[in-house]
Amino acid sequence: MRELYRPPHQSPSPTKAAPARMEPSPHTAPPVPFTRTVPARLEEIPPMTEALAEWAEAAGVPPRTMASVSLMVDELVANIVTHGYGATGAGDVRLEACIEDDKLVLLLTDHAFAFDPLQAPPPDTTSSLEDREIGGLGVHFVRRMADEVSYRRTAGTNELRIVKRLASPAPRG
Repeated sequence: MRELYRPPHQSPSPTKAAPARMEPSPHTAPPVPFTRTVPARLEEIPPMTEALAEWAEAAGVPPRTMASVSLMVDELVANIVTHGYGATGAGDVRLEACIEDDKLVLLLTDHAFAFDPLQAPPPDTTSSLEDREIGGLGVHFVRRMADEVSYRRTAGTNELRIVKRLASPAPRG
């Protein structure tokens, strides 16, 4: 699989010589990274997230991590379908996933109009539900659940990279 987009502030991990005896990792990736391209239709989201969940289970991704990832993918793909392609539905959404250094790395790409969801203003979470504007919570949840999120637009393609750590962070104290 091609290297997933890495934001400019991150450099690839240096190449290390393999140790003589490798211990099995609790997060062993399947032999082939996950790739799925679907038509930009809402009914395509559940099969995409189910296929990702099956791949992740085989890769040893913890169920709690996968629950967050499924929610993020569901929300982001729904936004691409609904707001990116709109009523036309003419286009595709591609999801790639791989495991790098105990992190699940996802790349969502589409050819809808340019839109950086990370530039969307944060939603008003202080007003009552009746007084709030509809929308905006999905991207807010993604920002909160992901360990890293970055966006770029290249050659007419939106690329949203999401990183979720597989291991729980050490307790603070």
